[in-house]
Amino acid sequence: ASTNEATRTRSEILEANTLQVSRILAQATSSFTPHPSQPLVRLADLVHTVRPLHPTLRKASQSTETTFRVHEVGAQDLPSHGYIRDAPRQLDLPVQLLAQTESLYLEPLDIVLIVKGGAGKVGIVSKDVRQLSTPWIVGQSGIVLRMQASAPVDARALFLLLRSNQGQELLQSIVVGATTPLIQLRELMALSIWLPNSQLQDEAIQALELEDNLQDQIDQLRHEQAAI
Repeated sequence: ASTNEATRTRSEILEANTLQVSRILAQATSSFTPHPSQPLVRLADLVHTVRPLHPTLRKASQSTETTFRVHEVGAQDLPSHGYIRDAPRQLDLPVQLLAQTESLYLEPLDIVLIVKGGAGKVGIVSKDVRQLSTPWIVGQSGIVLRMQASAPVDARALFLLLRSNQGQELLQSIVVGATTPLIQLRELMALSIWLPNSQLQDEAIQALELEDNLQDQIDQLRHEQAAI
């Protein structure tokens, strides 16, 4: 096959897979709609929060002391499909801040919520984050929702619920400010959401895993296409 034919073939595959991901996402969003008969719970009963590095500590990165590196996850790093895959923004901090920073490191299945600027945008951290050589922290525009040990819902199910049309409407209902949209922590934690049953949770987990797998294939095809 010629180069043009190979490029066209990969483009067709890429387009087909993109449509497949969109279809699966639509189906997952449609089926993952809690019924009004399901119990209502406050978000504060399901998660606790991990805040960004304090701005005054960030200024210490301008120091010439021995440093360690972290990567920051911002709004631009939250994908439309699957798990958060990359956090290219780097931050070098003095080693004296290591102990204070370790508690901020992102953990598997942490939900990243943007609360300033693109308020309401959400992403979820993959299980592979602990294998990275450089830890991740949330950027200044976001906050981390980490599941309570006793929470009766899987983080992936809660993430899909927050990312769904219904979840986005709920989050947008507490956004304030016109110039810089903002979600206040007090309002966020007071939100009441429908708790999905075990079947919906299983469907959500399967949908997210499949969505992420397809996105990985798409990324690989794009890499091949660029190389051609």
